[in-house]
Amino acid sequence: MWCPDCQLTPAAADLMQRAVDDMQRTRGLDDAWRPLICGRCGEVTGIVDDREKWVFGTDTRGAGVPVSA
Repeated sequence: MWCPDCQLTPAAADLMQRAVDDMQRTRGLDDAWRPLICGRCGEVTGIVDDREKWVFGTDTRGAGVPVSA
C-alpha cells in the first residue's frame, strides 16, 4: 500500500525492512543506529547511524526535526 506521507512503494518498504533486519542481525546490541519510522503507516523509511555518520533512506517527520548522523 502506498502512503501519502512517506511515499514508499511496496518494493522500497521491503528493501528498507530487509536493511533493518540485516542491521539487527549484525549490530543488534549497538545503540549507535536506529530506524526511522513513518508516523502514518509504520513502515521503516530509513536508518541513521550516529557513530559512522550516515543516513540511508528518508525521514518523514519533516523539515525542522533534527536527525543527527
